[in-house]
Amino acid sequence: MLEAFVQFLQSPEFLSFAATYGAMKLLDASISKVKQFKRSFKKSSHEWQLIDSLEQALFETEKSSKWKHDTNAINESFFDSLFTFSGTFSSDSIAQIFKKAVGHDVTNDDIELWIDNFLKQLSFDEHQELREYIKLHHLLTVEPSWKPWESSYDITSRAPRWENKEIICRDEFTEMLCQELSIEYPHIQLVGMGGIGKTEILNKLYIRLLKNCGASGFDHVGFVNYEGAIELDIEQRLDYPKEYKGLQGPEAAVSYLHDLCANKRVLLIIDDIRDCRSSLKFNSLLEVLRSLQVAIVLASRAAAPQFDIRKVGFLPTKACIEIFTKQRGEI
Repeated sequence: MLEAFVQFLQSPEFLSFAATYGAMKLLDASISKVKQFKRSFKKSSHEWQLIDSLEQALFETEKSSKWKHDTNAINESFFDSLFTFSGTFSSDSIAQIFKKAVGHDVTNDDIELWIDNFLKQLSFDEHQELREYIKLHHLLTVEPSWKPWESSYDITSRAPRWENKEIICRDEFTEMLCQELSIEYPHIQLVGMGGIGKTEILNKLYIRLLKNCGASGFDHVGFVNYEGAIELDIEQRLDYPKEYKGLQGPEAAVSYLHDLCANKRVLLIIDDIRDCRSSLKFNSLLEVLRSLQVAIVLASRAAAPQFDIRKVGFLPTKACIEIFTKQRGEI
């Protein structure tokens, strides 16, 4: 894999791309910041997709290798070294580029991981033009170490659910939630006393979105019952490849969900967060959720920071009578 990638870096196409970077840097020294360089290309171009793929692969490698450093600093120093390198690429020269960025030696295994993460990026829809360009010009023929998993719209098919006909009332509240979910990556929290109807609202929302997937605005929707350990809860409900990127169990499930959210618009509905007095557990839950670029609607009896709170209040008397009558079997 490493040898094939070295040939890719030595290809006229990549060297031409690097030359463009060098020319732009001469015009503006600040262009060495990779985000500014990315903006110089149209997002649909394979040039933009190349730097985005390399960047995302870098971040994935950082996370997997648990490197401690300034992300912005490595972003700038790594790409600046990569695109201005004037020698012959080899495993040693790539290792030196990494060392300059992370401040310590890296192994061939580290570099192989970065290459594998780059190949993974090529499998995503947002990098389709680059993938086809590389294939057309026979620039890189190796495959990633894992195959992409095709997820259905409902990514938690094992989650328990109630049909809408079993949940009466709360239609206006559900409609309000649907409208608020139209914004990008909302974080909404339902709060209210136990038994007030938060679970019923989330189930009604979930079923409604499953039945109207074409109009939901989401690529995937999932429902997770929280039982105190969010990684285990995700593993129990999520449909994911049992061995993902060499991982298994909760680690594989969360890693897969993280990658899915990075490339698709995902809504995660989380129910029954009761014991928020345990700050360690609650902070662990929030840390996992913050790591996902995902829309979230969760129910909790206590407020979570950085979530828009929607209070679930008492139903009007007429609605309560309707529920009571249904429970008695009179309707």
